[in-house]
Amino acid sequence: TGFVLPVDERGLWEQNFFGPPSTENRLTFPVVSFVDVVDGQFDPALFADKSVLVGLERATGSVDRYPVPSSITGGLMSGLEIQANALDTLENEVPLFSQPRWSQAAMIVGLTLLATLIYSHLNWVIKLVAWLLLAIAFLALAFVVFQLMRQTVNLFYGLLALSLPLVVTIGLDINREIQRRQRSEFLLQTTLNVSQQRM
Repeated sequence: TGFVLPVDERGLWEQNFFGPPSTENRLTFPVVSFVDVVDGQFDPALFADKSVLVGLERATGSVDRYPVPSSITGGLMSGLEIQANALDTLENEVPLFSQPRWSQAAMIVGLTLLATLIYSHLNWVIKLVAWLLLAIAFLALAFVVFQLMRQTVNLFYGLLALSLPLVVTIGLDINREIQRRQRSEFLLQTTLNVSQQRM
């Protein structure tokens, strides 16, 4: 079909996962017990025009289980289910794409400039609120890009681009406040000294 798997900078393709590890209550792919197959207690139409994998899915004590990115609760996915996700990626041609380097650079520069412009006119409390809102907006945008284009956006770089200007601008604000107070104390002390000399 001319379908070419995209690879990352290490030459590895990014595995697409269509859901978290399956549980008794939620299945990403249909699972039929081997006992039911042997006993004929299944619907043969379930396998029509489908690729069938045979292996251990939820066997007690199975060590063939691995952490996967789609598991937000730390649950492990069986090797068979990982292969099912890979096979579905290949058959339906729905791979993931890493964000290109030029796009990462543009994102970092753009977010840094935007954050700096916003933070430079606010006090530190509102800066923290602005950072939180910007971070939520960035994460939502990354989620939309992933859903629409299947492109993985580097969240660490984006959040770092929003956080560094916050730290720098708060540090500059603190420095300016210290200098202002030092000038005020110097002027006050000078005024006291002059008034004492006149007395």
